[in-house]
Amino acid sequence: MRSPLGRVAGPGPADAEEIDALRRRAWQERGFLVIDAADGRLDRAQRAFVECIGERLFGRRVSRGTQGSDKRGAAAAKDNATGA
Repeated sequence: MRSPLGRVAGPGPADAEEIDALRRRAWQERGFLVIDAADGRLDRAQRAFVECIGERLFGRRVSRGTQGSDKRGAAAAKDNATGA
């Protein structure tokens, strides 16, 4: 899918290696951690931990393998932020 913003944003990462380099740089320079819960480098316990953190911050995912959260995600994130 093409977007009019493509001209401004420029080309995206070309491959998995480039995406990994962007993730590494985000962590090292900004402290942002971008983790794919299905990353093969993680063991079962680490994947479960990542999923728990994601659910705590952003709510449950619609289904496994689908990005985004369900309708409760925004409310759950708000409740978590306010300590409710």
